[in-house]
Amino acid sequence: MSRLSLVIADSDTGYLAEFEKFMMIHYPQQFDIFSFSSPGALSGFLASSDKKDILLINKKIYKKELQLKNIDDVLLLSDDRTDHLAEGPETLFKYRHAEKLVADVLRLHALKSAKACSVSGHSNTRVVCVYSPSGGAGKSSIAAGCSIVCARKGLKTFYLNMEDIPSTDLFFRSEAEQSFSNVIYHLKGKGHNLGLKLEGAKSCDIKTGVCYFAPPDSILELEELSDQDIVNLVNELKGNAVYDMVFADMSCVLDKRSLALLGCADTILLILSHDEISDIKLKKLEAAVDILKSKYGSQMSDHMITVLNKYEEKFYDVSSLINARTKIGISECKVRRVNGHTGLPVENPSFIADMNRLLEVILSKNALASTAAAGGESIA
Repeated sequence: MSRLSLVIADSDTGYLAEFEKFMMIHYPQQFDIFSFSSPGALSGFLASSDKKDILLINKKIYKKELQLKNIDDVLLLSDDRTDHLAEGPETLFKYRHAEKLVADVLRLHALKSAKACSVSGHSNTRVVCVYSPSGGAGKSSIAAGCSIVCARKGLKTFYLNMEDIPSTDLFFRSEAEQSFSNVIYHLKGKGHNLGLKLEGAKSCDIKTGVCYFAPPDSILELEELSDQDIVNLVNELKGNAVYDMVFADMSCVLDKRSLALLGCADTILLILSHDEISDIKLKKLEAAVDILKSKYGSQMSDHMITVLNKYEEKFYDVSSLINARTKIGISECKVRRVNGHTGLPVENPSFIADMNRLLEVILSKNALASTAAAGGESIA
């Protein structure tokens, strides 16, 4: 896939240098960047250049008489958050998180562009589905915890919440105007540039760097999603190759949509806790996995890593599914109230150690292969 050409013009050389540095670090495979601080140099470039996709130009140096015949889309940068033209190009506030600015650029370009275009990276995107048959097992905390620690390692990470009632706001926050409602709209639409539109709908948590979709305006909108919509969404995230890791936080329900999502997974984390309800639901899940395997030839269990939350060795010796798969025990991963804020204890050494051990298993190239060959390996 070809890269988008982005021309950025701003007389603030410091801002220009920082923005260009950000783009070169985070989007080296997705954009060709051309930057100008001099209006004269910009005019000369536009007059002699071949076709370019986007011109992102500070409103103070924008002039209608610029030769824009070779520019597909013009967007304005403004120093004032409330500054918008009554008519003409869209205006974007420049002083905000760069990920959010780039997302808005992609969103607006995808809506306006008459041609099909995409932004693709070079990552071999790996999808990790985080599932538990029992509520309260720590599934969401582990999905978010893995995402945060993964991003801290320098991997571009996406947290995809597919719960019936999303808990995203417990872990990640931004000033996003877009949400999963927009994602559903784009998935249901028949227009082109789906990848760009999805990138434009994402949010980015400023503290952790984790990308995600904000929850929909109404949880009832999630009922509009079909199993094929789920497959299309995940395939688009993988096909764009922008992210190294996608952690999908799933519903506890094992319906068609959940099965479709599990079918897209490179790795499945099965989250268990020790209580009577969890034990009963696990036995039901084992029966369901056997049925799926006999009916569809599904190898879902072959991709599983069992995560034993609140681990105590004496508790976990009864399940054939556990004994037949890689397992890792962690002390306890759950949401806590720290310093007046509800979320994960991301500075807690025990939490970080547990998440790092879990990520080592996920990221290990030979983890699944060695598990299949050896018939299961305990690393708890």
